[in-house]
Amino acid sequence: MSRDARTIERLIIPAMMQAIIIGTEKSLERSGASAGALAPVREALALALNEPIADMPPHRAGKLVRRAMRATSEAMTAVVDGRVIIVQYLAVARFTADLAERDVVTIGAASHFARAWDMMADILDVRDDDPHLAEAETIAHRLGGTLQGMGYFQR
Repeated sequence: MSRDARTIERLIIPAMMQAIIIGTEKSLERSGASAGALAPVREALALALNEPIADMPPHRAGKLVRRAMRATSEAMTAVVDGRVIIVQYLAVARFTADLAERDVVTIGAASHFARAWDMMADILDVRDDDPHLAEAETIAHRLGGTLQGMGYFQR
C-alpha cells in the first residue's frame, strides 16, 4: 500500500467522526438545544485530522484531504441513511474497534482522536448494553466493505 493511501486511511476515521459531529450539531439545533458541548470534540478532531498531513507541502496535503473526504462521504452513506446519531456513532466505533483488534490501525490512548472519541461517547451516554448495537454491527460491516472496495483498510 502506498504512503498516500496510508495517509488517507489515517484521515478517514476522524473524518467519519467529524461527519457524525456535524449531524449531532444539526440535530441539537433543530431541537433547540445547545451544541456547545461538542466544541471540545471538534477541536480534538481538528487536531487529529491535521496530524497525518502536518509535515506535507500544502498542495500534496490538500490533494490527500480531498481524496479522504470523497472516500469518507461515500462510505458514510452506508452509515447515515436516516439513522439516529447513536447508531451512526456505534457503527463507526465498531468499525474502528475491529480495525484496531486486527492491528490494521493503532489509536494511541492519549491521542487527539481518542480524546474526541471518549468525549463523544460521554455526550451520547454510550453503554455496553445499548439496544442499537446489533444494528450498528451490521452497518459497521457494510462500512468496512465499502471502504475495502475503494482499496482502504485491506490488511
